[in-house]
Parts: sequence; C-alpha cells; structure tokens
Amino acid sequence: MGDAVTRLSVPAPIPYRVRSVAGQAARVLRRELGREARILWFASWPRGDARPHSDIALAVRSPALLDPSALSGARERLEALETLYSFRLLDMDQTGEERLAQIEREGVEL
Repeated sequence: MGDAVTRLSVPAPIPYRVRSVAGQAARVLRRELGREARILWFASWPRGDARPHSDIALAVRSPALLDPSALSGARERLEALETLYSFRLLDMDQTGEERLAQIEREGVEL
C-alpha cells in the first residue's frame, strides 16, 4: 500500500528524449509567435502518467492576440519536427477557465 501512495504522489521522471523534443518545440513556437510568448507543457508527461507515445501538449499565451494563421503556422512547424511524438497546441486565451486553471496548476514553463 505504501508503494501505491508513493507512485501517485511522485511523478515519473520524464525521459531526456521527450524533454529535448518539448524544448525544441518551445524554441519553434517562440520563433513563430515571438520571444515573449509564454509556453507551458501540460497533461500526461509533466503529470507523470504518460505512455511511451503520449503527445506533447503545449499551451501558449502571447502578450499580443494570437492570429489564427500564426497559430496554424506554428502547428505546421511543430508537425514538421523530426520526431515520432505528436503535439497538441492550445491558445490559453481561447481556453475555458477550468482547463486554464488545470494548465496553470500542472504545467511546466518552457
């Protein structure tokens, strides 16, 4: 029983290759959306319950409103990265309050 509690309270470490891809994705997003963009990595990897091929979920907020075409271009650049991981990209200004609170609580700043 003690082991189960420990597993739930301590997230699994994120493999280096996944952290590396997330960092590369953040650099791509900053090139596309501006250096001042805030990027949070959220969901299964930072939470510690990812499967080997879970997507890399990123939420972005820019001081300026994100143009839909800029966000679309950023998604295309992410998908062009040479990796087997897929990406999920959310605009934090277009996300509901409950989901936004979860992202803020669980997210890792990149």
